[in-house]
Amino acid sequence: MLLRPNAVFAAPVLITYALWPGRFALKRAVLLYIPTGVALFVVMQLVYYGALGAAREHPVQSLAVFDLGGITHFSGDVRLPGDWTAEERRRLVGDCYDPYLWDAYWYGRPCAFVMERLERRDAVFGTDVITTAWRDAVLAHPLAWLAHRAAFTTQFLLRANFTLWVFDLDDKTRLALPDNPAFAAMLAVHDRLKPTLLFRAGAWLFACVLVAAFAWRRRDTAAGAYALAVSGSAVLYVASFAVLGVAADFRYAWWAVPAALTGGAALLARRDA
Repeated sequence: MLLRPNAVFAAPVLITYALWPGRFALKRAVLLYIPTGVALFVVMQLVYYGALGAAREHPVQSLAVFDLGGITHFSGDVRLPGDWTAEERRRLVGDCYDPYLWDAYWYGRPCAFVMERLERRDAVFGTDVITTAWRDAVLAHPLAWLAHRAAFTTQFLLRANFTLWVFDLDDKTRLALPDNPAFAAMLAVHDRLKPTLLFRAGAWLFACVLVAAFAWRRRDTAAGAYALAVSGSAVLYVASFAVLGVAADFRYAWWAVPAALTGGAALLARRDA
C-alpha cells in the first residue's frame, strides 16, 4: 500500500474481505469501496510525509510528463511546457518517446534535457503548470492520449519486460553474487522462464479474471470469498496501470501472481476454510 499509491484501488476490496472473511457481499463491498479508498489515501499521506518525513517526488507529475510526451509523439504537437529549440522539438516528436517508461524524459539519452528544463531551469515540475498542460493536452488531443496509453498497456501486459536485477550496484559489469551457486541456479531458471507466459503481466491478469469469474458463484463460502477478494483486487490493481503506469517492469504486476495462485488453490480445495 505504501509502496504503490495506486494500490488504493485494490486495497478496499481486501479490507472488506478481512472484515468479513466468511462471505463476499457485493453490495457491502461497493458501499465501502470509496470511503475506504479515501481513508487509505489520507493515511498514506500522513505516513509518507508525516511519520516518515518522505520528500515529495511528485509521482502524479511524473505521470503527467509521460502523458505529455506520449501526446506530443502521437499528435505531432509539442505539449510539454517550455521554450524548446527546433532540434529539441524534433526530438520530442520523434526520438524521445518510449512506451516502456517515462525515464527517457528524466535521465535517458538523448532527451534528459526535458526534465533538466522542467525541474531545474524552469522549475515548473511539481507545480500547476504541469497539471494544466496535461489537462489542456488531453482535451486537445484525446485520441493521441488514448494511443499513448494503449501503447504503454500493450507493452506492460503483452511484451517482455524487465524482471530481475542481477548486477552489482557498484559495478554493473559484474553479477551481484558471482560465486553463489544458488544465485546462479536461480538465474538459470529465470532465464529459461522469462520468454514464457509466466513472465507476461497480461497472462497473470487473465488468470485473475478467470479465478474471479469462477469464484463468483462461491462468494458465499470462505474459499470463494477469499478467491474473489484477492483475484478481484489484483485485477483492479494491475488494470489501474493502463491509466496510471509510467513504467512497464514486470514487478508492477507481482500481486497478480500470488493472487491467481492462492485464489485458484482456494477454489480447488475440497473444503471451505
